[in-house]
Amino acid sequence: MSDQHEPAGDQDGPGVDLGRCLVTGAGGYLGSELVKALARRGLEVRAFDRAYPRGAPAGAEVFTADVRSEDALREACADVDTVFHCASVINTVALARPAVRDEVWSINVGGTEKLLAAARAAGARRFVYTSSVNVVVDRPYAGGDERAPYASGKLDLYTETKAAAEKRVLDADGAPSGDGVLHTAAIRPGGIYGPGEPQHFPRSVREILRGMYVVRIAGGKGWADNVYIDDLVEAHRLAATHLGEGGAANGQAYFINDGEPQSYFDFFGPVAEALGRTPPRLSVPAAPVHAVAFLAELAHYLGGPYPFLTRMELFKLVHHHWFSVDKARRELGWRPRVGHAEGMRRSMDWVRELAERHQ
Repeated sequence: MSDQHEPAGDQDGPGVDLGRCLVTGAGGYLGSELVKALARRGLEVRAFDRAYPRGAPAGAEVFTADVRSEDALREACADVDTVFHCASVINTVALARPAVRDEVWSINVGGTEKLLAAARAAGARRFVYTSSVNVVVDRPYAGGDERAPYASGKLDLYTETKAAAEKRVLDADGAPSGDGVLHTAAIRPGGIYGPGEPQHFPRSVREILRGMYVVRIAGGKGWADNVYIDDLVEAHRLAATHLGEGGAANGQAYFINDGEPQSYFDFFGPVAEALGRTPPRLSVPAAPVHAVAFLAELAHYLGGPYPFLTRMELFKLVHHHWFSVDKARRELGWRPRVGHAEGMRRSMDWVRELAERHQ
């Protein structure tokens, strides 16, 4: 754990030419920022997603298709050297209808398998997968590292599918690809945030303004990892530069975060203060909240709205699940450059914009 950060900027890496790059999930927050960062470096970039709510990324050849489409993947992968696979569905319910379960598995796992096959058929050399800390979170961790085993047992859809997809990606390291081989790596970020982030910030602003940010659950003692968007983008790029013959990242997974684990209630404290609210100090026990979360998942299973809080989200609120980034520092030369205070400062204009939309 460290609060030492450096000014934002590109970090050094091997002098590897990433060639033509493909970014899936390019309509999402991470994917779109990764496309822009690669294009700024003068790389030829292809953006792939089924929708672009933030607008088509500038400086990229845009493909609008589903990651389950073999024909579309084959076309997008043609003559590609490096693949960044950021596309996935985030669904953290454990109690899911069969149709929902099948769809999430078909995208997060089936889509990954099809993309790996298309990349190999096209002769791609590097494949970086955007995974998640969730792939090992079926128990508490305080300062864990990449030796942690994959989560197992009855889990939520996101954890199950991200773990299964990561395994397939890392197992593909060294597989034949065209007239060479494909090397793979996985990036495991904590919570992703920054200006324009479309999930966590809108949710927190909405809850704060509705007066729902008033108590901590179980004292809010569970620490979690987070990472500023620019640092996460750079981690993906550096991982790709360390893939190849004898590459340090070949077949490896890396936790990526800002090195400042803290409770979600504390993490979003600056957002509450910016909106004229006081971060919660009172606490409620976890047991009744768990019961409510289960009933919310059951209602969703029966056709109701997506749960306000799932049991996996509750687990992460009340248990430590933070990890060391020493492996990424050592093997990739990556380090967090933007700490929580600076990241929040940069995000405040976005927070105020969200608040105005809520009025």
